[in-house]
Amino acid sequence: MMNYNRNFETSHSSIFHACMHTLLTFLLFIFSLICIGQPINPDEAEIYKLRNRIKPELILRADYFLYNHSRFFFESNYNFNSRYYLLNGSYRIYNQIGYQHYASDKWTLGISETYKIAYYPGIQSFVTSVNIAHTGKISEPHFIKELSADHYYYLQTNNGYKAPSQARLGGGILLCKMLPVAGSELMIAASCRAFLNHDFRDALTSIYRNRRIDLTRARIDVAYKITPLLWLAIYAMKETERYYTLGGSDAAGNTFPDYRVNRITPVLGAALNFVFKHQYAENFFPGLPFRH
Repeated sequence: MMNYNRNFETSHSSIFHACMHTLLTFLLFIFSLICIGQPINPDEAEIYKLRNRIKPELILRADYFLYNHSRFFFESNYNFNSRYYLLNGSYRIYNQIGYQHYASDKWTLGISETYKIAYYPGIQSFVTSVNIAHTGKISEPHFIKELSADHYYYLQTNNGYKAPSQARLGGGILLCKMLPVAGSELMIAASCRAFLNHDFRDALTSIYRNRRIDLTRARIDVAYKITPLLWLAIYAMKETERYYTLGGSDAAGNTFPDYRVNRITPVLGAALNFVFKHQYAENFFPGLPFRH
């Protein structure tokens, strides 16, 4: 009887993992089709690269684990570059709170709410996010695949303007290696993420028209476990926002055609990550899955 129960549980777990893996593969496939299917300008408008100055940021994180390996988390991020700008995500500081459900040793599901405050007075927004992540292995390194969806809700500004809501769909992959160092652990991770934005306008008026991908982030993280309660991390990221701009004419009457813009922002950051009830942590990687 005990063997029967054990075999039933093993079979049930295998079916669950197979179904979830099929679902994530299907969703990644749909995400790829959406990216490929995005309309592009038939005249292949010229691409201009704009390079922003470095964006330094400091992050404070806290994870509180439950006995079933799920966790509540909090993250606060301060951006020191007052000129940093994204079409849907500029901020001076944001605070995020959420819950990451441990469905199995390979699957997690998350939901969170973020409150963002921009440098410009009166610009504030709320971002509701969900994600699904699968953790596997390629030889020794962990291989994490993630899909995410965000909804942006903007509050009314001081001058009475209220920006329309926006949405964002993202997909990413990450390789992560844990190394023993000085009696503790060192995490090294490399990741790449791509996003599609939607402002609920038609193809002629959307600011995100004529680009296959609206935002990409390539990132490297290094984190060291100082104690079981505290991790220290540093990271570097290349963030590229892609958008389309209509042509026009200047004051002198000179005309210029439509063009595409790749706005590149290098990011350097440091993070302190507190881990509470760490004895319940399973497959824990500081700051992962990514939360913004």
